[in-house]
Parts: sequence; C-alpha cells; structure tokens
Amino acid sequence: IRCDYLNFIANLMSKKILIQYLNDEYIKKNLFSSCIKLYTEIEKFNEKFTPRINIGYLIQYISSINTEYYNILQSLIKNELLFKKFINMILNDLTHMLNEGLIKMSEISKNKELEIESRELEYIKGSFYFAYDMLDLVIFLSKKFKDIFLTTELKYRFIEMLNNYLNKLVSK
Repeated sequence: IRCDYLNFIANLMSKKILIQYLNDEYIKKNLFSSCIKLYTEIEKFNEKFTPRINIGYLIQYISSINTEYYNILQSLIKNELLFKKFINMILNDLTHMLNEGLIKMSEISKNKELEIESRELEYIKGSFYFAYDMLDLVIFLSKKFKDIFLTTELKYRFIEMLNNYLNKLVSK
C-alpha cells in the first residue's frame, strides 16, 4: 500500500469522516455497488486510471477493516455479470499499464545513446506503479473470492495475460 493512499485514509480517519460515513445505513447498502459501477462506467473518460486506483484501494481498505462491508462485497458477487465486468476491467487496466511501461522501456533500450528524460522515467514508473496497484487489487479479490476467478472466462483470461507477459519478458 503506497504512502499517498495511507495519508488519504489517515486524514479521513483522523477527522472521523470515514467512520461517520461507514456507519450510515444508506452508505453501507450502496457504497461498493456504486464504486464498482463507477469503476466500470468511467471507461469513457480520458483520465480514468487515478480514480480507478482510488476506488480499488478504497474497496480493499474498507472491506479489510469492516467485516460488515466484506459481507456486502461478497453479496455483490451474486451479480456475476457486473463483478466479472469489474474484474475484466481491472485486468484490462493492468494489461494496458504493463504494456505502456514495457513499450517505453523498449524504446529507451533501443536508443541507448539518447539521454533519458525525467518525464519518460516518471511515465515508466507511473505505469508500473499503477500496474502494481491493479495487481494488488486482483490478488486481494482472488484471495477473498476465489470462485469468481475460477470461472472459465476469467481463469483463461488471467492465464493468457500472464503467459503473454512471461513471453515478453523472456523473449528479449
């Protein structure tokens, strides 16, 4: 868990804002379903990755500290279509950001004589940080909700993604 997210949550906790909202019945009923819906519907916007990281982190954090929210998240899995769409989008984001970082690294390694600009390096680091956060979310969800990841569709999707990256990393 990165420091910037911990600072965000710590600030909310110190002001008791998060706790106040988490105890609200309406929030309990709608928070995760709204987060998942927002995650999937934000696809049409250009700057979608930062909000998605925050949504993923919020889901992990709240369901880890509050068993009632964990149970709510578990009940959302019953809407298998929405949850599969959510997981597929996480995998899409993970794939996209890994590709972005690897492509930029490949471009830099081909042009070794060129000086690496700090913004290129920041772009690569940002791509891999985002991919790491998405992988962390996949690990969290797959540990908590194994059955959804064992469906044929997601199992093969995940295996295909891993195989693709293993081939990319080994072949060069």
